[in-house]
Amino acid sequence: MYLLLLLFNDKLFQEDGKLNFKVNYSIDENIVDVVTPSKKEKNIPTVIDDPLQHDDYFNVRSLVTLEDLFKNRAHHGHVTGMRNPWMSQYIYGHRLDVDIIHLDKTLPMLYSALNFLAYIAYRQGIILSLTRYPAHVPLVERAARDCGEYAHCRKWAY
Repeated sequence: MYLLLLLFNDKLFQEDGKLNFKVNYSIDENIVDVVTPSKKEKNIPTVIDDPLQHDDYFNVRSLVTLEDLFKNRAHHGHVTGMRNPWMSQYIYGHRLDVDIIHLDKTLPMLYSALNFLAYIAYRQGIILSLTRYPAHVPLVERAARDCGEYAHCRKWAY
């Protein structure tokens, strides 16, 4: 927790954008101290790789499982007549005129999207949530407020 709060000090970033720090733990006092290396300590490997180079740097795979998607009925799609032709490759089948979404193809894309959002939050980027569906407006606005991010759910002029 302390480490994440202190990582965004500009002195902790190298010119190439990689993090440059080491952490000193004191078990007796339960104190975490982040120290930037001095010129003498430059040979100590203290660089964390770019999070985008890792498949699951932020451990988002532990957040959602295939079973969770089934329990929350994420496999239920729209009425078959409303299907966008581009979505055909992600449709497992249909039953009673409702498309069944192929969750085995959905899950890796969800992991990729969650990892990307975690990277944006990690770099202190702005995440804007949008919806125009009236039933989702309070949910999206509350979720954005709880995360300390932004939402735009009202009608806008063109």
